[in-house]
Amino acid sequence: NESELSKNIKRITSLIGNLRSGILVENENREIVFTNETFCKIFGIPVAPLQLIGADCSSSAEETKGLFKDPVGFISRVNELLESKQQATGDVLEMADGRVLERDFVPVFVDETYRGHLWNYTDITEKQRIITAVADSEAKSRLIMNSALDAIITINHQGNVTLWNPQSEKIFGWT
Repeated sequence: NESELSKNIKRITSLIGNLRSGILVENENREIVFTNETFCKIFGIPVAPLQLIGADCSSSAEETKGLFKDPVGFISRVNELLESKQQATGDVLEMADGRVLERDFVPVFVDETYRGHLWNYTDITEKQRIITAVADSEAKSRLIMNSALDAIITINHQGNVTLWNPQSEKIFGWT
């Protein structure tokens, strides 16, 4: 039923349009089929997503490479993904302005015929900062623990020893 198909297309468009990730869908000719506001914000595109539909993206990687910390690597990976037409998830991209993005590439095949692809960009800058801060904190804690003159032992809520320092090994004769 054409009415039901139309409703489903509107539903999917609305769903993708409201994702927190930047979405760009291109057809097999690299023309934009769909993009969302988040994509435009991530890449500083000053027009509404609807205005981009039909635009040719064949040179967009080259035009935007300056936004990335490793422009040559960015171009190389985009070309590799487009050529292989193999799904790739979790590519981490460092931006020249300090932001960090995670990118997924999803090729679209209909009846085994390539019909385009979807790019999904998520800003993971804050997540990366937290991971780095936790790792730094853990490293400092290990340093303090390993250089302490007293025995330091941590025990979990089940009563099992989970961590000890070298001084504990000396005092208790553990190896």
